[in-house]
Amino acid sequence: MVGSPFGGGVRFRITATATALALLATVPGGLLRSADVRAAAPREGIDVSAYQGSSIAWHSVAASGISFAYIRAADGGSPDGQFATNWRGAAAAGVTPGAYLFFEPNQNPVTQADLLISQLRAVGFTHGDLVPTIDVETTDGESQAVVVANLRIVVNSVSAAIGSLPAIYCSPSWWNGNINSAAFTLDPLWVANWFVSQPSVPENNWGGTGWQVWQFSDAGVVPGISGRVDLDQGGVRSLPYYGFPDPLALPQAANVAGNPQTVSDQPGDINVLWRGTNGHLWSLSFRNGTWGTSSMDVSAAGGAAAALVSDPSVVSAGPGLIDAFWEGEDGSLWYAGFTGGWFGSGTWSAPVSLGFHPLGSAPRAVSPARGLIDVFWKGTGGGLWVDRYDGGWSGATPLDTDTVGGNPVVASTGQGSDTVFWRDTTGALFADTGEPYGFLGPERLTSTALAADPSVSAAGAGIDVFWNSAGELWHGALSGSTWSPGVALGTETVAGNPSVVDLAPGSVIVDSREPSGLMASSLYTTASGLVGPEGLGATASSDPSSVVFAGAGAIDVVWRSSSDTLWVAPACPGCAAPAIPVFNPAG
Repeated sequence: MVGSPFGGGVRFRITATATALALLATVPGGLLRSADVRAAAPREGIDVSAYQGSSIAWHSVAASGISFAYIRAADGGSPDGQFATNWRGAAAAGVTPGAYLFFEPNQNPVTQADLLISQLRAVGFTHGDLVPTIDVETTDGESQAVVVANLRIVVNSVSAAIGSLPAIYCSPSWWNGNINSAAFTLDPLWVANWFVSQPSVPENNWGGTGWQVWQFSDAGVVPGISGRVDLDQGGVRSLPYYGFPDPLALPQAANVAGNPQTVSDQPGDINVLWRGTNGHLWSLSFRNGTWGTSSMDVSAAGGAAAALVSDPSVVSAGPGLIDAFWEGEDGSLWYAGFTGGWFGSGTWSAPVSLGFHPLGSAPRAVSPARGLIDVFWKGTGGGLWVDRYDGGWSGATPLDTDTVGGNPVVASTGQGSDTVFWRDTTGALFADTGEPYGFLGPERLTSTALAADPSVSAAGAGIDVFWNSAGELWHGALSGSTWSPGVALGTETVAGNPSVVDLAPGSVIVDSREPSGLMASSLYTTASGLVGPEGLGATASSDPSSVVFAGAGAIDVVWRSSSDTLWVAPACPGCAAPAIPVFNPAG
């Protein structure tokens, strides 16, 4: 590519147009090209065009350590004559291909988008390839308003065809000086910033999610290519794949019972905690770009009384802090805490009984502000209780609830406030919101019965609520004191409890287990409803647990297999929403 060396981040959203939905059923499930779920070291790549000639030796390129390549499909309305040759050569050598369009703002945007889509069809673009990219680095003398308007047309046209937003390529200084718009920060970002140790990223770190691919040099030397070539690097999560990389088994966690729980305490790190087959609390961490080689028994020092009779509830009240709560064999509320150390190290405290007993349900914890933790549970009388930790425990307090069915579920919109949801004995959904001055009182939200506890996630001032009603997925939303009534989503049948993660207000990843056990992921948006589901390529014996890497935008989903082993997959391959393949190569 030709561009400024001083430049630009990533995120996905699905624009669920009628075209995309109509094509959804035509795409086979399963990966046609495997992709790494995790890499301890960044993945190395290149980008090429006809300028590199017609004789790239792709097997030599692959042998040098290059694992992905962006290949120019077109310059404006003119096709790149080497695109198909380069694409097929890269794929045959095991180099994951992606296409890019050099965007010409003074040319017809629909014509440019149609050409890119035609080129993708010609090479059989499919699940496991990289999403196409729009290379934005010239104004062609057009005004900022014209450039932005024509770029929006290209992005929308490509999105309508493939069911996923394309990536944007730019340099940060050029973007800031010529585009200066945050309108595209839901697209994955391929940033061009040469000869620096870390790239700069425009638009407030591209909407908070950073870069996905970094072009760090225009002067690389790669075996198999004559002359210089652009060098690229993938982010520490995953490249912006079209669809989902293969799930990964974690055999170092082979004693899982119940539903695993996940938490992220700082960017790039997650912990998975679970009730082991021996009744102990176990933990496995992903830190410094890799999974731990062994799992840790957290609760052994607590003896028989600390044995788990419920799945744990885990929460982070700040970087390097993880807290786990559970109901012990003695009926009491138990606790253990993790404090992080240097370079991903850290220690778990010995388990401690907090003295509240007997519990009538699994506890649920949330952190409504840095350093604060609220823990909710059902008492043996059927009512809800809460206690707050703020440097010390405030004391258990009963809430004004009728008899609660199932387990409480809680989410926080921040500023010290949280909302607890529960089912009553008829299965109807209720909620109560706690403000600094106390709880407001219970409110009935549904008249239809829930088949399982709800799943909740907060973004901004709103909380999205999903639930299983007779196997059908429903959604409602609570914004302040205003409840948007539940709506049946209709496109997905679920078993048990889905796991949900808000990407932004009105945009939610929904991971679920279907009645067959198949793990699936969908995207819910206020504008488009539920898009998906797409299978993640594995079956589960537990409900899923999804986690956003704190501050990093990427999402992992974890579950227990039929052999009681943990499995993990990116519910969002390197971005903030899944790319659900709906592209029909036949046109």
